[in-house]
Amino acid sequence: MTPSPAWMRDPQGLALLEAAKLHPEDTSYRLVLSDWLEEQGESEAAEALRNSLKYESRWIHLPNSVTERWQRIKLFRDGWPACRVAVSDFLSWLDSPVCPWLSMLHLRYDSIPSDSIKKLSNSPHLANLSTLEIWRIDTKHTGDELVRHLSESKQVNKLSHIDLWNNQLSYHAANSLAKSPQMSQLVYLLLCCNSIGDSGVDSLTRSHHLTRLRWLYLGKNDITARGARALANSPRSASLLSLDLWQNSIGDEGTKALAYSQHLSQLTFLGLDANRITNKGARYLLDSPYLSQLKELSISANPIDQDIIELLKKRYASVRF
Repeated sequence: MTPSPAWMRDPQGLALLEAAKLHPEDTSYRLVLSDWLEEQGESEAAEALRNSLKYESRWIHLPNSVTERWQRIKLFRDGWPACRVAVSDFLSWLDSPVCPWLSMLHLRYDSIPSDSIKKLSNSPHLANLSTLEIWRIDTKHTGDELVRHLSESKQVNKLSHIDLWNNQLSYHAANSLAKSPQMSQLVYLLLCCNSIGDSGVDSLTRSHHLTRLRWLYLGKNDITARGARALANSPRSASLLSLDLWQNSIGDEGTKALAYSQHLSQLTFLGLDANRITNKGARYLLDSPYLSQLKELSISANPIDQDIIELLKKRYASVRF
């Protein structure tokens, strides 16, 4: 591998990157970082960083002319220097030098041998990450084990964003995350397309460590009205800005619990698509005394009459149905 350029080890640049990680909700820190990169002659990377903030959640590729000196980093997303790689490739460079600028890692569509789970979880390459995404890993029913080892790892205490989409996770994985002091910096947690169930929601809402969460995505997780009530009754939900529960089964009673929860008064987005909600549940949303900050309500694939939908559209700025 080509030796890293001097600017990549510059204390000022690393301090700016660290400041951005300490303030993941404030993109201005990453814009300052882009200005610094431009001053170092990295104009292409600076432009990629800015574009990745401009086009949210989109991968912005670095030009081929600069990727060699950026080492493992080939992309930017949401303002973070990133790498998107299969697990087998990541395992192959575990013993290589750590790139201090790698801030987002996306592992996908691959298998993790059981004897490699602990090695992956304790890799120094995770130590500087702000965002870790692991998608649809064929773990042969060891997804919970992977999350347990990650939750125990001393390498992940800077993480602010975790996305564990579609990894066959049970409530054990949610419990591991909830009990982990290493997860105390999380502001974003996505566990969609797993099976954490109501018990998993119970663990998350009782956590003494997940106190900074702003975005919580629990779509398609076998959650019922009981899980919705756990979210509604937890004081720890008071920090949430976005809650997505698509394709669960919370029904009208779960919707009532959410609509009448004083702890969810800061929500600006609520996703309730495909949750067996009828006109009765929709009226709870209409009459909610607490959802005054809600900007977007997503409620498609529920048996709700059009006239009720029209009333919801008058109450909330944006209604997807």
